[in-house]
Parts: sequence; C-alpha cells; structure tokens
Amino acid sequence: MKKLYGNKIRKEAGVIKTIKRAKFLRGKFSEEIVHEIQVVERIVKEVVEKIMEETAEVFGVFVEAAKPKLNEVVSETHALLIPQSLLRIFRLSENRYMIR
Repeated sequence: MKKLYGNKIRKEAGVIKTIKRAKFLRGKFSEEIVHEIQVVERIVKEVVEKIMEETAEVFGVFVEAAKPKLNEVVSETHALLIPQSLLRIFRLSENRYMIR
C-alpha cells in the first residue's frame, strides 16, 4: 500500500481511530466504559501485532523456499552478462571450437 499511497497513508483508521477519539471523551463516559475501551484497544493492538509477526514469518519461509531458484536465476543471468571480451574461442579442429 505504501507504493500506491506513499506518505499519504493514514497511521490510524477505523477501530483504532474511534477508540482513541473516545479516550478524549472520558468526562462523558463512566469509568467502566473507559476501562472497557482500553481493554478493547489493547486486544486490537495485540491481534494486529500477532498478524504482523505471522505475516513476517510466512514471508521469511517463502523467501527461504525460493532461494535455490533465485540463486539459479542469478547465476544464469550472470553467465549471460559476462562481457564478450572475457570469452576465448579456441579452434580444436576444422569444425570444432571450444569457448572458455
């Protein structure tokens, strides 16, 4: 999303924004409601953090699984990009050549 929106991404939206806005209205709510709001805020933060950790873990596993294929692609690309001046062609016979 950061690629799409850049720095215009909102840091808070939806539930968290509503909960934080409600915190400023403490005088209008009983202490019991304020406490419940704080509990919900803590639970939401914990769930989001857990989702972020699990996503990072799954992404790490994905990258590790793709590593051999990526190494193969990189080495093939490297072989294709070797400057021609580094290649040497040896004539073995009239119709046979060796490239090194």
